[in-house]
Amino acid sequence: MNRREQILNELIKTFKQRGFNSDFTMSELAEKVNIGKSTIYEYFGNKDDIIKAAILEYVHKSIQTVDVSEETKDMNFEDSFKRQLDVLLSVASESRYLLDALAPGFVQKLPESMKEEMKQIEYKKDSLHSS
Repeated sequence: MNRREQILNELIKTFKQRGFNSDFTMSELAEKVNIGKSTIYEYFGNKDDIIKAAILEYVHKSIQTVDVSEETKDMNFEDSFKRQLDVLLSVASESRYLLDALAPGFVQKLPESMKEEMKQIEYKKDSLHSS
């Protein structure tokens, strides 16, 4: 895992513990990843950029987790159903965090560019399921 991924994963972990609306400092994040604060700025321009990247990463991973179409395409109905149910139950246990990230009030506060990127992720997800 590269440094950028470590930073994002740590921020996502922080959001899961405190909620997506919680505040954090770059110093606190750097300490958790065991790097200097300036190192974070080598990967992200500012605090908004890292928040945006973390939320998009979390949403993207959540969508990838749910999409088991490739994995189940050669399975019989029963095995495919069991696998999909297993994935959905797993995601349901994490759903509070995803709902926090996608809640209408939260999404409305996002910068326009980020709203557009989230729409693109949704579009990709919809395209996967329609093919």
